[in-house]
Amino acid sequence: MTLLKMMSTFFVSSLHIISEQTFTKGFLVYTVNTFYETRRNLKKIFQLQEKNKKPDRTLDSIKNEIRKYFKRERAKKLPEDAIFWEFDCRFGKDEKSAESILANNIVKALDQSREEAWQSCYIEIISKPSDKKRAEKNKVDTEED
Repeated sequence: MTLLKMMSTFFVSSLHIISEQTFTKGFLVYTVNTFYETRRNLKKIFQLQEKNKKPDRTLDSIKNEIRKYFKRERAKKLPEDAIFWEFDCRFGKDEKSAESILANNIVKALDQSREEAWQSCYIEIISKPSDKKRAEKNKVDTEED
């Protein structure tokens, strides 16, 4: 697969069409698509104990991957009315037993799972714009005496 084809496949798979407008000019027909970028959510089962690797190095690589995901998502452009990105996180031994957890506590939960000698863990992180809206600045009229 050529590099150009791989890039175009990635580009198309990461965008979805919102609307499609068709117009004609003479005998030519033009189609204009409006796209939006989909959010990539992290849903993954991490192996905490791999052979040929020390458990501490495996845990460090998992933490690094999660931190990179947070950094990448926070760097994306926010909608106009949102202030920050929120993250809905779930953590557990598998997908069925995963429970909601705060984004700040994922690393602590990973450390705890290492102490309990889990073989693997399931982590799900869904990013979304905050529901809180930007507050409008109140204009205070100052009276001069």
